[in-house]
Amino acid sequence: MELHMVFYKEDYKSIQQAVKHSDGLTVLAFFYELDRHKHPAYDDMTSALENVTEPHSSVVMSNPFSFLNILPLDLTRYFTYRGSLTTPPCSEVVIWLDFEQPIRLAHDQIEAFRELRSANGKITHNFRPIQPIGDRVVFYNVDNKYFAYNEIDDPDEESSGHTRKQRNNGSNTLRLSIFIYISSLSALVMNIAFLGVMY
Repeated sequence: MELHMVFYKEDYKSIQQAVKHSDGLTVLAFFYELDRHKHPAYDDMTSALENVTEPHSSVVMSNPFSFLNILPLDLTRYFTYRGSLTTPPCSEVVIWLDFEQPIRLAHDQIEAFRELRSANGKITHNFRPIQPIGDRVVFYNVDNKYFAYNEIDDPDEESSGHTRKQRNNGSNTLRLSIFIYISSLSALVMNIAFLGVMY
């Protein structure tokens, strides 16, 4: 399963205008992995999914959540490249950021997403085949402090794997540097698309 967070460049005023430009969209992509433990930030979300299994249904969540809490702890390591939309017309208008650290969910949390349906039935195998790299250059970003300490032994990091902790030295700002990068992108089209649900 994969999470896509889609943003369009504010200069273009709308997503319809943004898709006409090669730098119109930025997509943050995160993979999910199976874990023995539940991800606490997903509890309310997966419970709410029971009420939106059919197309065009909706539910108001009683406990709002921060998007930051549903993402991996490490937002400093990612691959980035210029690519295309994953759905037709597959226009090459996307700056992709594929994050290295996956989001870990328990089996029943992943199963809640597998119950979702589209107009054509269960959502499954809804991913685009791997495309040729062509002449694209893929860049890898890493926190410049990564080589200064072993992140496993970092005393300021919570051991739960799901909890963020503010660091006194201000490096938490570095952890969020990727969101500063997209600060000029509008969150109006922040579509949260859970893709590639496999059976």
